[in-house]
Amino acid sequence: MDKFATNIYNLCTEIQPYTYILVIVALIIIGVMLLVPSDESRQKAKKAIPWVIIGAILIIGAVYLGKWLTGKIVF
Repeated sequence: MDKFATNIYNLCTEIQPYTYILVIVALIIIGVMLLVPSDESRQKAKKAIPWVIIGAILIIGAVYLGKWLTGKIVF
């Protein structure tokens, strides 16, 4: 079971940088959408901002929770 916890911890460590990259790319796309002079693209960007933030918090929180839990598992 200790190997399982180690694998989960390694998976969380490997996923974390990709999460930050995806959030940055999403925010760049939203920023470009806000710069486009179309009202439709601005409205879509404004609707997407909270979802990107909520998604980032959930993913990053899950990674830290996984790291914390694997640190607490002792057999």
